[in-house]
Amino acid sequence: MKRGLIFFAAALVAAWVWAGPKKNAKGGMGPTRMVTLNVAAEDAQGQPVEDLTESDFQVTDKGKAQSITLFRHNVETPEKLVERLGPNQFSNRTGEVPPHVTLILFDLLNERMGQQGYARGQIIDTLSKLESANYLYFYMLTVEGLLPVHGLPEPNEEPAPKTAAPWTRQIQPMLDAALNNVFRMRPYMYTDDRVMMTFNVLEDLATRLGAVAGRKNIVWITHGVPIAIGPARSGVDIPIDYEPVLRELNAALDRAQVAVYPVDLAPPGTEAPMSATSSGPAGMGRGGMGGQSAADPGGIPESSQTAPGVASADTLEEMAAMTGGKAFVNPDIPGAIHQALKDARSSYLIGYYPPPASWDGKLHKIKLKCTRKGVKLVTKTEYMAYPPEAAGMQAEQAAMRAAMLSPFDASEIGLVAEATPDAKTPATTHLQLRIRAQDVSLLPLGDRFTGELALTYVMYGPDGRPQASNPMPLRMDFTSQQRDDVMKNGITAGGDLQFGPQVHKVRVVVFDNNSSAVGSVTLTGLGQTGG
Repeated sequence: MKRGLIFFAAALVAAWVWAGPKKNAKGGMGPTRMVTLNVAAEDAQGQPVEDLTESDFQVTDKGKAQSITLFRHNVETPEKLVERLGPNQFSNRTGEVPPHVTLILFDLLNERMGQQGYARGQIIDTLSKLESANYLYFYMLTVEGLLPVHGLPEPNEEPAPKTAAPWTRQIQPMLDAALNNVFRMRPYMYTDDRVMMTFNVLEDLATRLGAVAGRKNIVWITHGVPIAIGPARSGVDIPIDYEPVLRELNAALDRAQVAVYPVDLAPPGTEAPMSATSSGPAGMGRGGMGGQSAADPGGIPESSQTAPGVASADTLEEMAAMTGGKAFVNPDIPGAIHQALKDARSSYLIGYYPPPASWDGKLHKIKLKCTRKGVKLVTKTEYMAYPPEAAGMQAEQAAMRAAMLSPFDASEIGLVAEATPDAKTPATTHLQLRIRAQDVSLLPLGDRFTGELALTYVMYGPDGRPQASNPMPLRMDFTSQQRDDVMKNGITAGGDLQFGPQVHKVRVVVFDNNSSAVGSVTLTGLGQTGG
């Protein structure tokens, strides 16, 4: 694959300028960053409420009322938004991009063998009765990593076509075949390796799901992992506290807008899969996720056994609270799956801008209220207010990585690209990109409207490996008339792409620095047409 990827910005909208010092929405200097909430709403009968408007919601951050600046109902792409494409045109609004995804993760890495049969039966009974399994995927977490039972398509393959009967009708033979493979691989593993492997897998799933525009849910069926361990179990003769790692994981899940629905397979009063006194893989006490047994002479201090977040149920509830899911501390597998599927099908995206000074690196409690009586909301209730300079860069990098690795195009920002081969210059394609302005956050600043996007191009060879250009920061600065024009006709950009014939496809990625929304569109057949 050639390294060259050339983009000329001559066709950019005249109102765009290169990013310089950035003013916030109130006119002061300093960074702005949006807090977004992916919200599921249901009535007293547990049915989705799909006709709420922005005026039906009130949000407070650390007790202070906030003004909602972003409101969107996430449903399957309406017919009016599905693009009708001409020759050499590509779009991420063709009706084929998933409007939501629910993923079931059956955790065998941290489970007790005695509970596996119960969980298997509940999973089979629940999934086999589903009327539809569109956008539903199923993995097992094993000592060898993720094992797909019905996995997401790989980035270099097309999504499988929908069939008349849902794949879940065959869940019993599919799951049993997968479990038969797992039984033969149980190598020795230290608790620390087990914990870090679990966190890394969850973060990897967040990356893969991050490009999906609608709600993304992970139903994590697990006995949990310790939040802290003593030296007898660490393998390095020192205690290990996983709270900082858990916070980073929750932040990654939140950036990808992935909600976790953990199901605790070990109800109160039972022991966890590993005993507290063991230094090897068989021991982790049910003192909770990190709750250390008094029998462990070198354990975490006794005070940590009763501290908030240490017990398994508390930790799983913390994950749900920080990602917008719901914790099932009793082993209600059917309830968790049905709740996640229901929440995924209809949700609302709400965003607000806290004052710049509120990004203090502390935990912020959020209260979201629906003024309509009888409506119950499921969303995150807290977040870590990391300083926006670092957090903004993390959000952009996470979104770009998700868009690169995802098997799907990201559709939060609608894109249409027209790629025309240059008949005179081999391996060169003229690109005209139209960005749907309604999906971009344009902030009022006096009598003008400003925003900032980052534009990246990703090339894929026949093996599917991505190679990305450096993000191009682009500032939008529109008059009221210009804003009206782009709302009607879209924001246009263009230039030339240059690559070799071995390039299999090119993905154009657009990231909104204000709202953290992302859009991508994949161009195929360019290496052949470009010579």
